[in-house]
Amino acid sequence: VYRGLDDGSIKLLYVAPERLANERFLARLKRLSISMMAVDEAHCVSEWGHNFRPDYLKLAQLAGDLNVGRVLALTATATPQVAKQICDSFSIAREDHVQTGFFRPNLALNIRPHNTSERDQALLAALQSRPSEPAIVYVTLQKTAEQVAGFLQAQGLPAQAYHAGLKDDERHRVQETFMAGQGNIVVATIAFGMGIDKADIRAIYHYNLPKSLENYMQEIGRAGRDGKPSECVLLAGSDDLTVLENFSYGDTPDGASLAGLINWLVARPEQFDLSVHELSGQFDVRPLVINTLLTYLELEGVVRATAPFYTEYKLAFRTSRDDVISQFNDERADFLQRVFATGKQGRTWLTLKPIDAAA
Repeated sequence: VYRGLDDGSIKLLYVAPERLANERFLARLKRLSISMMAVDEAHCVSEWGHNFRPDYLKLAQLAGDLNVGRVLALTATATPQVAKQICDSFSIAREDHVQTGFFRPNLALNIRPHNTSERDQALLAALQSRPSEPAIVYVTLQKTAEQVAGFLQAQGLPAQAYHAGLKDDERHRVQETFMAGQGNIVVATIAFGMGIDKADIRAIYHYNLPKSLENYMQEIGRAGRDGKPSECVLLAGSDDLTVLENFSYGDTPDGASLAGLINWLVARPEQFDLSVHELSGQFDVRPLVINTLLTYLELEGVVRATAPFYTEYKLAFRTSRDDVISQFNDERADFLQRVFATGKQGRTWLTLKPIDAAA
């Protein structure tokens, strides 16, 4: 890929925004003439959006640093407030902001109030009425995805669970079978969505309340992309509000925690490393909130991220550890033994922390 960039044979490069935190990668990009930066899912730029990712905030500044010829920012769900922040971030003129309508005449939107005890049977009846049609059932929690998929399977329906807690190959398998039309029902958290462009999804069911109107728009927007009639059913229950309120409160740190975190940061030497996961536990602030704070401090010139690094490595021995060590001379074998001894052995994986090994 790097060779293709250098010799000009690559015309399109797909990059995750988080990749742009790497100084070496940025140095390579600065040598190139970039005619356009297209930002997909641009609502992620906005902290008022439904899927805020702090690294998106840096894209506008990067576009300037890289002398990008033009910027195209695209999103299917931007409220006026989010659209304004996108335009402000990228210095997009008012006349260059194009907004089409949200109305999809082929989607029928239904809300059916149900208490918790009725919801499974209501979902089952709805799915049984259209047994062979592709459908997505959206839930809030990973465990709910497993429970609902298990219930539907027990009733003879070809349902599969999909959430961020599954192994990569299992998630890939579920997505591929659904796209190929072999598994018609997926019970999923919002992890199931990016890259799902299946034209004939006939129904979207919300087993739980969506997190926001923008989430709801994004999720039902996956139905009926072939223009044929499709149904969107929200099985609304007031008991879902508690979970959604917990998310909101969990994302809102108190002043004392933030002050403690900022005091920790300003007490660091000129160059230092940090673990967002460790800081999250130390100051009782969620990782996303810490990343947001660090991004704003970076945009204001207080700190600068240089590159990510790995705090630990996991090894699985394909032959016995003794066999591995026996292939080296005494000095190197001793060194390897001492490195391995600093790790923590699980059933399969040996977890090594370079800092511990170095010490």
